[in-house]
Amino acid sequence: MALFYHGLNQTELALRHMSRALLLLSLSSGPDHPDVAATYINVAMMYQDIGKMNTALRYLQEALKKNERLLGEEHIQTAVCYHALAIAFNCMGAFKLSHQVCVVGVVMLAVKVSC
Repeated sequence: MALFYHGLNQTELALRHMSRALLLLSLSSGPDHPDVAATYINVAMMYQDIGKMNTALRYLQEALKKNERLLGEEHIQTAVCYHALAIAFNCMGAFKLSHQVCVVGVVMLAVKVSC
């Protein structure tokens, strides 16, 4: 439902559904589950869309911590977090930081693809 409402540009309503889904996922799978981290990325993107960049960054940083701890620093989902962080920093005008974070993600993906 959250993605449906987000597609209709009803982001506040989408965030309410996403928060509920995140709570249920955390209760059913545990807070330290890769799907929880992936959902954090989705929540962050919605906050980005409504201009709440600091909130989006908090979700992205938490997703990155979870992915590094649960999946490892070289996992593709961890690289996705770096990419999402780079986009967020770019939206905030922090272009140098965005580039640095993007390079980390690209290097991680290049290592994965070359294996």
